[in-house]
Amino acid sequence: MSLNHIPVAAVLAAEALDRAGDKDELEAIWLSTGCEAFRGRARDYVMQRYRHVCARIDGNIRALRLARAM
Repeated sequence: MSLNHIPVAAVLAAEALDRAGDKDELEAIWLSTGCEAFRGRARDYVMQRYRHVCARIDGNIRALRLARAM
């Protein structure tokens, strides 16, 4: 199975990245799933998910700071 010619391993690794709750956990998942080994479209797909999760984590931190300031 693949998504737009992306290997299943890359899709599963990206799903694992989505479960990260903080950046340390995200880095640990990145290393444990072997994301650095992907090339081409698979690498682009995994990096896109990585950046999305980073943005979500940063947004959660900003929202928490804002809520504490109120």
